[in-house]
Amino acid sequence: MLRRREQHNAQHPDSSENEAEPDGSPVHQRPPVPSRRERSWKTYLMMILLGSAGIIAVAKVQSTDGKFGSKADHPGCSLFMTSGPYGIGSQMVSYARHWGCRVFLGDPWSDASSLRNVVHELIDSSPELRNKKEFMSVRKPDVLKMDCPVKEFIDEYAGKGVPVLFKDANITNSERKWGTNFWREKCGDRPVTPSRYNREKKNNWAGMEPHPNGTVPLSTYVENLANSDAYLHDWALPVHCPEVLEGITIPKYFTNDYLQLASHGSKYRNEWPSLFIGPKSSETGVHVDNLGSHAWLHQLQGRKKWRIVRSEQASLMYSTPFSYNISLFDTDFEEHKMARLLNVYEVITEPGDVIFVPAGALHQVINLEDSIAITSNYIDHSCLVEGLKALDEASAVDEAVYYLSKELKAKAVDGSLPVYPSEEGFTWEKFKSQRFERPAETLNILDHPDSEKYIVIILATVLLTVAVAAYVLYMDLGV
Repeated sequence: MLRRREQHNAQHPDSSENEAEPDGSPVHQRPPVPSRRERSWKTYLMMILLGSAGIIAVAKVQSTDGKFGSKADHPGCSLFMTSGPYGIGSQMVSYARHWGCRVFLGDPWSDASSLRNVVHELIDSSPELRNKKEFMSVRKPDVLKMDCPVKEFIDEYAGKGVPVLFKDANITNSERKWGTNFWREKCGDRPVTPSRYNREKKNNWAGMEPHPNGTVPLSTYVENLANSDAYLHDWALPVHCPEVLEGITIPKYFTNDYLQLASHGSKYRNEWPSLFIGPKSSETGVHVDNLGSHAWLHQLQGRKKWRIVRSEQASLMYSTPFSYNISLFDTDFEEHKMARLLNVYEVITEPGDVIFVPAGALHQVINLEDSIAITSNYIDHSCLVEGLKALDEASAVDEAVYYLSKELKAKAVDGSLPVYPSEEGFTWEKFKSQRFERPAETLNILDHPDSEKYIVIILATVLLTVAVAAYVLYMDLGV
């Protein structure tokens, strides 16, 4: 019909001006029919907008953590909230659904305290949980020997977010004693700025604050260690005392650090290993390590007691913007009722031990004795997705992080990231130079276990684009 109208207008350009209504009044001009070119660019713009909307919509659907449950009669069961895996309450939602509550998607900034109150009511209504004054479970992590195959560690522990303890790792030169005298001799003149834990500082990361004594030489700090509450926390050895790193071997399980594959001078490339020295009874609050990264710690002297909660239960931990308003060592189960649902790993690290803390795991540590340890954070293929998400968030306020994130994404796409490390530990020199090597087995980001989400998004976008393209063709042919 449109095509016949166009032909009529072309053959009788002035016909519409001569037409009149029966009473003699002129006929209103019909609006001009848009040309094919005009219709095409507008429709293509619509196609782009619809495609973008499709990506966002499918990503939102993929972020949910399961099917909706049926509505229960319990007061306040129907809620609006975000239930994504990194949202406010995925774990709380799963428990609410366990009791038959129906949960809806809604505003990402919905009031988490309302949901907590509902879960508190559900706990109080459960005979099993109402009077419980302990965690759901406390267990010890698996203990592995250093001859455990790398692939087994990656697939069964790192890839599944499970903490593990390695005994008798001995990653430092056995001829050198890495006690307080060693650090005084090697780095005693370097300045350090210790911290201390203040449980009232709920908005500080891990509840840590600068120590009132301020910056002092490392030698002064270790000499006064026994009579102080100052905690030397995360002191970057590659920056402040690189000479000591010649005597360590990076365990084979942790050599596949993508941060070391980045360009010279990249952010975080020289942040770790770092030094932790703390007196007896010093501690940190509950925290999650930065960057969506895994972490390992090697105990050199003294003992540390750990309590670790896997990332799936993070929403039960009473989070604040920068910390967690709960203690895993001195838990008030009446105030923090959801702690009764926690499954906690507990372990004591001794000299020679290496503990692995998976990405996203919440943990709290207390020094049972004067303690010295070195630790390192790293990103490998088993936490790449979490790492890139964390880097993207930090990119908004740090240009250096933006370029690091961009470089790692490019390497992930072109398949230049190794999947599994070699079956041998690396000296410090080799660890820092491995970016020039390209292992035979490499990673494309679509090989990651979470890639199903992205494949679904891509397929949905393709289908939506094909549908809109068919509509464009239909309009242009004038069918």
